[in-house]
Amino acid sequence: METIFIGGLYPNERLDEIKENTKHLDFAANTLQWALLNGFEANSYPVKVITLPTLRDFLQYYKKAYFKSSSFSHIKGNEDLCLGFVTIPVIKHVSKYLNLYKSLNNLLKDKDNVHLIIYGIHSPYLKAVKKIKQRNDKIKTCLIVPDLPEYMSDSKNIIYRLLKSIDKKIILKSFQYIDSFVLLSQYMAERLPIGDKPWMVMEGIYNTNDNITNVPKEPYKTILYTGNLAKRYGILDLLEAFTKINSPDFRLWLCGNGDGLEKIQEIQKRDSRIEYFGILPRNEVLKLQKRATLLVNPRHSYEEYTKYSFPSKTMEYMASGTPTLMSKLPCLPKEYEPYIYFFDDESIEGMKNKIIEICEKSQEELNEFGKKAAEFIHTQKNEIAQTKKIIEFISNLDMLRPQIKTKTVK
Repeated sequence: METIFIGGLYPNERLDEIKENTKHLDFAANTLQWALLNGFEANSYPVKVITLPTLRDFLQYYKKAYFKSSSFSHIKGNEDLCLGFVTIPVIKHVSKYLNLYKSLNNLLKDKDNVHLIIYGIHSPYLKAVKKIKQRNDKIKTCLIVPDLPEYMSDSKNIIYRLLKSIDKKIILKSFQYIDSFVLLSQYMAERLPIGDKPWMVMEGIYNTNDNITNVPKEPYKTILYTGNLAKRYGILDLLEAFTKINSPDFRLWLCGNGDGLEKIQEIQKRDSRIEYFGILPRNEVLKLQKRATLLVNPRHSYEEYTKYSFPSKTMEYMASGTPTLMSKLPCLPKEYEPYIYFFDDESIEGMKNKIIEICEKSQEELNEFGKKAAEFIHTQKNEIAQTKKIIEFISNLDMLRPQIKTKTVK
């Protein structure tokens, strides 16, 4: 069976060009998609890639009104497609849909034994796949769902919300043409119109290419947060909790971007122990994680959105060998719990106390705890292990009995 992967990853050959023209890159989604491709190839499951890179709108975030098409190779010898599209708001979605449908139509002429793997609930992808399935329903489709659209932004803009409601209707109409689903959280099944179609849970993938070695620890008790500095992710609570720690032996490091940045920079002026690194290359972020004493994810477990996505930084943090501290999020599989420190109390005071408690442990104890977490991620959540689950799931779909079609595959 031929497999085509449809997504929004950034071709390595064009990454510098994309960086020059944008203020925002979706590193988490790009990393996960590349990990999927690496895993497919490592499991001898070849795929052809069609990507429409994830770019923000023209003028708002992207400098050019049109992103040009090109060919690329996700692995030596492969012929993959990077499709062009207009980046102007609203028109962008139509442009993506038309260009993707045209490419799929050309590739799939007179072909039945094909599986389309689609990454992300993105209406241009789903609408194009819908039209392809209407033409030939023998083609199989599998949707990988990393996030639910309603939790990907908290914008209150009226026009934006109106456009999102229209977008949602297009998405819902397209779901009937998806044959199976890969979810990053089992709770997603409650919010999606999956019905009795087969689905499995694959919470994320650790990319073994990210392994960094020989990085010394900081002499200070250094707390690090890397990623989206959005207020809704609890970053300001972490900031306030840290400022309540009076010891000069503590440091707080932050890197990334988001709507909490202005407040961070304001507080930073009053507390010299806080350092903001800006937006760093991934390799530099991984080095910071190695240098730190403790990696913190301040997302609160009582926030509704935490049920429906698995934060990629959890795996990234754990793989670093530096201990991870976070809330016990509902999306977190039980098997992770022995390898993570959790907030007992998610209040500001509770966060402060837990940070102090962990940092008072000996470095030897912290190293041993972090080492076990890293081993768990490296051996059980790598590209080969996680992608193998998807391959087996897809390969066995025809043998699944109707009564077990909604069983979670772990």
